[in-house]
Amino acid sequence: MSIAKKFQKLRETKEALRVVGEIDKNEPFSRYPAKIQEKINSGGSHTNIFSTIWETSNNYNMIIQKLAKEIPNDILQEAFNNQSVIRMDQSFAYCQNLEKLDLSNCKVDTVTSMSNLCTGSTKLKQIIMKNLNLKSVTQINSAFSNLKELQEIDFTNTDTSNISSFITMCSSCSNLIRFIGVLDVIKNTANIVNIFATCPNLEEVYIKNLNSSGLKLSDSPKLKKECLVYLLENANSTSETRTLILGSTNLAKLTAEEIAVATNKGWTLS
Repeated sequence: MSIAKKFQKLRETKEALRVVGEIDKNEPFSRYPAKIQEKINSGGSHTNIFSTIWETSNNYNMIIQKLAKEIPNDILQEAFNNQSVIRMDQSFAYCQNLEKLDLSNCKVDTVTSMSNLCTGSTKLKQIIMKNLNLKSVTQINSAFSNLKELQEIDFTNTDTSNISSFITMCSSCSNLIRFIGVLDVIKNTANIVNIFATCPNLEEVYIKNLNSSGLKLSDSPKLKKECLVYLLENANSTSETRTLILGSTNLAKLTAEEIAVATNKGWTLS
């Protein structure tokens, strides 16, 4: 991007911030953050003005969308389809009113990281990420962690097989009930232990190609038997000592034959 275009983009961003913050035109730009923070602290209720600008590196959430309850999917599609975003770290972080995030069909094939995607957006109840091309994404660490009101994540027709790090992706989501779609962890090389730690209401998640030791699902005693069987049938064989921590409640749902499917592949279940 040329310097002239960068300055033009800066001017457009400044004007968008001024409008959403209802800031006087004579106010110096250096005062914009404080003015907008005052707007947020006062309980502003804007729901129809959103950020459509994502930086192509070191991306962070734009303050405009902090007041929105929901950002229409068509707005997001248009925004992402008109630029090549490289990082989405914290892109929707600390959006204090956001209840639903639908990124379905957005152009994210150039994105390399989604770590901390929704950090601090504690009112989120539903996250939809259908039909996404995550071919370049290598990490999605803590993308949805600590979202206490989150009930559903939908990854239908979204392939996660190129992601190498899922550290604490959905940990401490105390009301999470279902992760829709198949979570393919075949390339995981990082600590996978707490990907769903402290998710006591989790009933549904289908995980395949598990080949990392220590996955802990004992915090989720409500998991459906079919999800547990799917996990064991689709775990990769290993010649190493690898453990899978299901917990006594989940183990009790399985027959000896179903458990043997995993142990015959070299897994130790506890």
